[in-house]
Amino acid sequence: MGQFCKKLKSILINGIYTLVIAAFFALFGNNVKVDAGAKFGGTTYSTIASAIGAVGQTGGTITLTSNMDECVTVSTGVFTVDLSSYTWSCSTSNSYTLKINGGTVTIKTTGGTGTIQNIVYGRVIYNAATLTVSSGNIKAISSTAGATAYGIYNSAG
Repeated sequence: MGQFCKKLKSILINGIYTLVIAAFFALFGNNVKVDAGAKFGGTTYSTIASAIGAVGQTGGTITLTSNMDECVTVSTGVFTVDLSSYTWSCSTSNSYTLKINGGTVTIKTTGGTGTIQNIVYGRVIYNAATLTVSSGNIKAISSTAGATAYGIYNSAG
């Protein structure tokens, strides 16, 4: 009888957890706001990468609400980054602003002209997966002598 009770308890807890998660997404949707960090379901994240981790597997939208300076590498997930009217930069030497090794990423801008850029090496997006850019600006500006600047390097074919 002890094993049966343990299994029943586990099933009930998992069922309640599933209902809570479903109710949460029904109320709040799959959207993350990035505001010198990121908000998702009332939780604040300090980085775009953390926001991507929170929403990446469920297919949500991350919306910038301020200018951000962060280099991000993505290996999995399905999500959209809405640049809104802000700029996402990477000021780290020899890095991409967004490096996509796996998953499906969409870049767009609503409510203004958003920009994703790299002003050090001029390497903005490296894509080895699925990338859609539906709107927004991509700026590749190299301030490093001898560096090759490019907006999107598409190794996915």
